[in-house]
Parts: sequence; C-alpha cells; structure tokens
Amino acid sequence: MANTILIKQSGIMSAGSNAKLASAAGFRAGGAMFGWIRKANAVNVATEACVQLVRLKEMDGGIPPGFWRDPYVLGYFGGMIRVLAAFSSNSKLAGEDLGRVITSTLAKLTGARGREVVQNYLTATREMDDDFKLGVLHAQKVMMILYGSNHFDDDADVIIAKHASKYMADAGAIVGVKLSEQGQISSYLTRKYFLDGVKQRLGAT
Repeated sequence: MANTILIKQSGIMSAGSNAKLASAAGFRAGGAMFGWIRKANAVNVATEACVQLVRLKEMDGGIPPGFWRDPYVLGYFGGMIRVLAAFSSNSKLAGEDLGRVITSTLAKLTGARGREVVQNYLTATREMDDDFKLGVLHAQKVMMILYGSNHFDDDADVIIAKHASKYMADAGAIVGVKLSEQGQISSYLTRKYFLDGVKQRLGAT
C-alpha cells in the first residue's frame, strides 16, 4: 500500500514537473519567435535606410572601386545599422543577435556580392583599425543626432553643423522643404563624413 501511495505521489510530482517544463518550453519558443521578429524588423528598417544612403552616394559621384572593401565605409554602415537596430528594437538586440542583424543587413543591401561584403566586414571587425573605428563613430554620431540625442552637443563638428544648419533651413524654406534641426545637422554631417569623406578616401567613379 505504501509503495502504491509513493508511486502515485511520484506520478503526480512528475506530471507537475512535466507541466512546468512544457510551460518553460512554450515561453522559450514564444521568446524565440518574438526575437526572430525583432531581428527581422531591425534588418528591414536598417536595409531601407542604408539603401537611401547608397543611392545618395550613387547620385554624388557614384560608387568608387574598393567601396565595399574600405574599412571606413564598412565601419560607417556597421555603426549606422547598430543604431537603427537599437532604436527599432528598444535596445533589446545585443551580442550575437545584433551581429546577425548587421551582417544580414549588409548581405541584403549588397545582393549578389553579399557574401563577399559580409566577409570584408567580419575581417574589418577583427582587425579593428582606426579607419574602421572612425567610420563607426561618425555613423553613430549622425544617427543618434537624427534620433534626438544631445550626447554630441559639445562635439566640434556638431557645433559647426549647427551654424551651417541655419543656412540650410533658410535655403530649404525657399524651395518649400523643411527639416528639423536634428535633420539639418545630420544632413550636414552625412555630407561631411560620408559623401565627401568617402570621395576624399576613394575618389569618384
């Protein structure tokens, strides 16, 4: 009789444990699904923004030879995607997940050359030279200002950009285009850091 009771009690405990395990597994599966959606959304947001940046470069002298091998360029796109991923996911992407968003975005952005470009990016992250780090910093500065951050208010380039943005606002008003102050500053810095910066490094096509 005692053995029967123990067996029954053991069965009850096992059923409870199984229920907890099933619940935990379901929670993990749900978390994984939402994590996948979060990453996919971040890739889409980042790709759309990066496509616009590439188009700007195409209209401003074209894509020069060596563009997708240049450490500064790779760092710039990596920094830009990092900020976009953070804002689109409420900073819930980090570590390997963030790394996958960056490489997936680069692959999607560059199409047939995706594998080569991703490999170039991964090599640049391992070497981490000064040009790569500068590209990351410049892109993060541009994007964080665009999203309203005042972290770089005392930065020399930002101070110059603020003065220049007043003239940009006047010029925009003449042609009926109005940008926020953050948009004006980011536009100025995009010209300085990316369009003109890449032209100085790699030349035009």
